[in-house]
Amino acid sequence: MYYKELFEKYKEYQDELLNDCLKVLLTIPSHFILNDDQMIIKDLVLAIRRAFQIGLLNVYVAHAAVLSLSRLVTKLPKKKSLPFLNFINPMLSGILPIFLVNC
Repeated sequence: MYYKELFEKYKEYQDELLNDCLKVLLTIPSHFILNDDQMIIKDLVLAIRRAFQIGLLNVYVAHAAVLSLSRLVTKLPKKKSLPFLNFINPMLSGILPIFLVNC
């Protein structure tokens, strides 16, 4: 599957290629998330974290990460999303000021 390969490869990319790859991964169709594939969800969470790191310098990547996180939280039951939120939550303190400045 294309997304699984991309989740494996994006860690090797840098700069604009990494940014564009993350933007694609962060827009993964919802049915992949709802398929209850824990690997896809785990990979998506790792991509969101990486996008938040890059998002400190690139507001477009940060925006894509926030949208993806929002979609993940609304599509998954709370029982499944809470562990991932605990993993991502520390990254939000760096991202939220960027949105306040750019609004």
